[in-house]
Amino acid sequence: MGDFIFMKKIQSRALSEVYEVLQNSEELVINNIPTKFIDFIKNNKDNTYIPNIYFSNKNWTDSLSNEAKTVMALIYRDFLASDEERKKIIENEKVELEQFKKEKYEKYNPDKIFKVKKESMSQVELENNANNNQLVDISKEKWYKKILRKLFYLLKS
Repeated sequence: MGDFIFMKKIQSRALSEVYEVLQNSEELVINNIPTKFIDFIKNNKDNTYIPNIYFSNKNWTDSLSNEAKTVMALIYRDFLASDEERKKIIENEKVELEQFKKEKYEKYNPDKIFKVKKESMSQVELENNANNNQLVDISKEKWYKKILRKLFYLLKS
């Protein structure tokens, strides 16, 4: 529950930064963004958070959080970019996503993980494991002990 509140706070701060940027944008830019979307940002921003964005600074975008940059990128892609540019952006996003999935699969490939483990075991170890296949006594933890253990864990954190 605490993580959810923390993430909501981060998101609302990012929306505050986005709202600040939109307030300092030209009319032409704001007119291309639907009023419902601007109202969504306005209603969900953190009213107590004051963004420290100095627009006079050449690199003012560096002061934005990553979440705010993501929202700004979505605004650009969905509302400000031309149709041709939007298609290119979406295609690039698909390529990056596929590359990310491929890297993740190669890193966590279950076939590869288990293959390495089998190769590392010698033939003698495999024979010993085959000969030592016996039943293991597994004692179950009583239900009330599980509840108490979880309760103590929650109280500690």
